[in-house]
Amino acid sequence: MTFDYYSFALYASRGENEPSLRSKRLCAGIKRGSSNIIKKAVEIIESPTQENSIFKECLHPSVILVPAPKSSPLLNNDTLWVPKLICEELLSSGLAESVMPLLTRTEKVPKSAWASPGERPTVQKHLETIEAQTDMLSTREITIVDDVITKGSTMLACAIKLQENYPNAQVRCFSLFRTVGFQGNIDSVSEPTKGTIELLPSGEPKRAP
Repeated sequence: MTFDYYSFALYASRGENEPSLRSKRLCAGIKRGSSNIIKKAVEIIESPTQENSIFKECLHPSVILVPAPKSSPLLNNDTLWVPKLICEELLSSGLAESVMPLLTRTEKVPKSAWASPGERPTVQKHLETIEAQTDMLSTREITIVDDVITKGSTMLACAIKLQENYPNAQVRCFSLFRTVGFQGNIDSVSEPTKGTIELLPSGEPKRAP
């Protein structure tokens, strides 16, 4: 299965120049749930520039936004859930019809951002620990929202779950940041991108770019 994904900025996890360091600061702020950084990013995304035109495919007044689930089950409504914060800011800016938390985590898995490559949860592990609700009576377009996409395992599992439950819907993915770990330094933090995430026969995700 292959799904389109869209990302707004780069996270240079191994870069050391000024744009790379800035990407680390901004990404860290997003993960802390900084409303100012999220709001500023959404303001740039909604600005009518040629660079941002790709986002019209996944963010528009008719789309349903679904926040990607956390790595562990939510304990209460006060728990920080960054993808949901991003969804709510996109909604308030007119870039969605509604926000629906249709995906829930049923069992804790290691955080991908903190795990070494060999310990990151597989697509199959995500599929086993994510449950999809079937709350929508009619579906048209769904965009899954996350803060950072690295390898793509979480996004891919979320997309597969929703496509299985809503086979007539167009399912896409969006993240504020795209990790470019092996690239090293970057020239600019902002780089609107459209790519694909594919489930390989081996069960591994393939993200391009």
